[in-house]
Amino acid sequence: MPISIENGIVDENWMLTYDGEEVKLEVKQSNLPQTLFITNRKGFRGRHPWEIFFRILNEFVWFYDITIQDVNGGHGEYCANLNYLPNDDSYAIRLFDFKQQVFKDDQHLALGFFREGVSSGSSYYAFLCYAKILEIPFKDGKSKGDWIDHEIPNLKGELAVSLRDRRVHMLGGKTLGMWLKKDGRDALSHANIQSGKTVRDPNSYQDWDEIKWGNTAMRELAEKVIIEKLGVTNKRN
Repeated sequence: MPISIENGIVDENWMLTYDGEEVKLEVKQSNLPQTLFITNRKGFRGRHPWEIFFRILNEFVWFYDITIQDVNGGHGEYCANLNYLPNDDSYAIRLFDFKQQVFKDDQHLALGFFREGVSSGSSYYAFLCYAKILEIPFKDGKSKGDWIDHEIPNLKGELAVSLRDRRVHMLGGKTLGMWLKKDGRDALSHANIQSGKTVRDPNSYQDWDEIKWGNTAMRELAEKVIIEKLGVTNKRN
């Protein structure tokens, strides 16, 4: 059956070369899990084949603007498969000219956290993933903080700008950079309520709402780091 965005993609296969392996993507039916396959008669030379799958998914999520869920599958000495459910399977239509674009470990570390963050469905976990991305290219916390403070005036997303400029009551007199650190990353890392430090409670609507707002800035900053500091091509190109 031919590929159709309107009617879905049914019984289609794509062969992708990735990290020196031939990987097959199989799409059986629209809105159902898709499957990545690898077969290598020589084995995978000590490298787990799922590492290749995860790196492919990094590029799918980044360059094709999808999220993935329900990851499962199996592996052996000479073959492996990974199943996943994308939120939109029409991205596969654009795989006819797919070529690996990301090779460096620090790039894939960042894209792995990005994949996890955007796909998780958890505002708290997404915030922590974006915070980890912001650590990758910097030698220490000061250089990272200086970069964040420099870039916050350049935020472009409507909600991120609103958080910075209009929701000053939520920031409690802090700069946005300080709030993202103290009331965001640090507060999400703490669970000792006896310490007197701010703890983000997953049962609190206010905490959940504020972290969702924080994510509008954190995601934009994380994407900026991936593109400008780690050298990954802008996914919107």
